[in-house]
Amino acid sequence: MRQKILFILILILSLHSCSDIIEKLPNDLPISNITTRSYPGDNEYDALGYGCDVAKDLFSAKIAVVDNDLIKEVYGDRIARDAISPDLVQYGSMNYTAGATSADYLKSASQTKNITFNGSYKAISCNGSISTYYSDSSSLNSQYSYVCFERYIQKRAYTYSLGIESLRKNFLTTHFKSALNNFSPQTIVSKYGTHVYSNVKLGGKLSLLYKMAISDLYAETKSSKTRAITVSLTGLLDKVLGLSLTNSLDITEEERQQVKQHTNSAQYVISTIGGDNNIPMTGIVIDAEKTNYTFDSASWERSVGQENTTTGLIDFTSGSLIPIWEFVDDPIKREALKKYVIKYIEENELKIDELIPLYLIYHNGYHCLAGARHTKEQLAKPNRVFYGFLGYLLKNPTEKAIPLYSLINPNVPNNYDYYCIAGEGAMQQQMSAGRIYDGIFGYILKAPDTNSVPLYCLCNPHEYDYFCVSNEDALKRELSKGCFQDGIYGYLYYY
Repeated sequence: MRQKILFILILILSLHSCSDIIEKLPNDLPISNITTRSYPGDNEYDALGYGCDVAKDLFSAKIAVVDNDLIKEVYGDRIARDAISPDLVQYGSMNYTAGATSADYLKSASQTKNITFNGSYKAISCNGSISTYYSDSSSLNSQYSYVCFERYIQKRAYTYSLGIESLRKNFLTTHFKSALNNFSPQTIVSKYGTHVYSNVKLGGKLSLLYKMAISDLYAETKSSKTRAITVSLTGLLDKVLGLSLTNSLDITEEERQQVKQHTNSAQYVISTIGGDNNIPMTGIVIDAEKTNYTFDSASWERSVGQENTTTGLIDFTSGSLIPIWEFVDDPIKREALKKYVIKYIEENELKIDELIPLYLIYHNGYHCLAGARHTKEQLAKPNRVFYGFLGYLLKNPTEKAIPLYSLINPNVPNNYDYYCIAGEGAMQQQMSAGRIYDGIFGYILKAPDTNSVPLYCLCNPHEYDYFCVSNEDALKRELSKGCFQDGIYGYLYYY
């Protein structure tokens, strides 16, 4: 009887211990084959050897692929630790990543961390950070530029001194080996991610993710847009964080003011890892033009430097992310996992709508529809009246849009009368009247969409002047002058 009671007590204690482990286990894995000892945030090895999904978030660890405790038992010192005491913490580690569009920004982030696929950088890494804070689809269109500023305070770092082959053959977690034998590549990626951390840096990180729209009349090329948002960032850092990058970037106050005059829809969000996480306004999108907010970065830095403060994964050495298929010994399974990961990355790469701005100019009885470059050329000439920005066309064809054809009236001096018309039949009619076809200007929406405006077609019967406007006030103004409306061609994006 006493033996039965003792057996039951042992069984209960065993089940209780197992329940603590099961809470940390990945779903659908054989429990008998799983070991879970270190885990992200345990201040032992943190995320070292864990998987991550670079298509979603570079700094969100998933499940362990490498068994760090087993390495320690066998070798003792093959996980190198770089410990930095609080009084030796370096506060000057800062960098920024910028891009003319959201896709350019993400590709630049991939390049910084040296994450390549088929020899090219993809718009994938840090994707989660953009979609988390700027969830509306319009935020990802090409009119917005992005820059992310980061300030690091590193307290510890870990890296493997063992090669990949040794890790693959001797130190994989039991549950990862079981997953390779039982699960499809899709399931493996969903649970373990696409890459594995072979180096981690721990401490505190202050991030400021900034987006803005810069006028194409000021900055038309990608390089000029990247420069513009970087210039704008320096003013924001000085105002909000009390930090300066101006000297290292050779930026003048005059250039900063010029950028400011041509900027709109500027927003930023501050986030922190480690230190005092109870600081107001972190994780909230802030209107840079309407909100006067300052962040006490010095107090936050001091909180990170404290001995028992919270730390987190803040960075890793460029090129230290190892593709997960490198941890597969079986050549067939290895190739299958590699093909799936590459396909998965390509499917999750950020695709954005490239947009073209459309402007309206008036001169000597004729209206001219033009893009940024032609508009600047015309405004440099005398007696031009700038009627403003009409909206954005799509640069590339899509099922939801139709072509907007560009035509020239050769009877107007210097071929000034550039105008657009929708519909192939209407275009052919205009050409039969002597107009010159000048190609497809872009593509306009067939139906109203979020943040869209109608493109009204107008004609001045006295001058045979075709042109477009995109708001009701302008429509009423032109109708009062004797022009007549020729319908709605389609719809433009307007932000």
